[in-house]
Amino acid sequence: SRPVMRALGCLDRALEKVMTLFGNVKKQIDQKYRLPKFAKVILSGVKSEMLASISFVEAHLELQNKELNEEKGIWNERLARVDALYKKLNSYGYKNRKDYFDSAEDDPDLELIDIIGDINRAAITPEAQEDYSNTLNTYYEEIRASEKVLSALKKMSPIVSSLRASSIEDIEKAFSENECSYLLNMPNIISFERILNDHYG
Repeated sequence: SRPVMRALGCLDRALEKVMTLFGNVKKQIDQKYRLPKFAKVILSGVKSEMLASISFVEAHLELQNKELNEEKGIWNERLARVDALYKKLNSYGYKNRKDYFDSAEDDPDLELIDIIGDINRAAITPEAQEDYSNTLNTYYEEIRASEKVLSALKKMSPIVSSLRASSIEDIEKAFSENECSYLLNMPNIISFERILNDHYG
């Protein structure tokens, strides 16, 4: 009925006002009394995230090095194939492909031309060499970056474990004094927002 709907509407508006008032009061209380608690919550979360991040970065480094070694292995196998083909060609008395084509020697079974075809297909072009070098450089850069992060995490872990913080600034100062502030700007490593969301829901 309409009277009931009006009553529910009034109740809804009243509840909204109460919640707004409650939010303002809670904000004032938090600003005055709960900031140290927030700092403790964040500090506890930072400790947990750092431990998890150390394990994650170590595993990531292991994977990066494994992939790097696989890339090198594939490349070395490719070099070995080309080298083996040239040795096979050399066994017939030819130093290289040009030497064969400059010769008037008969190749009735086309055995040598087949070897040269294999060499052509397996040949390493300048573009392939450049791609390989770029791939290695990318891995080296990523590994150096991961090693830097891991070193900073291991450096800060005991510092954070013994830290007594009454504000977020105390936590940030500890990282700054140890030249590790950049860790706080890496959300995948440490995130105050994620810590608070996990704690308060």
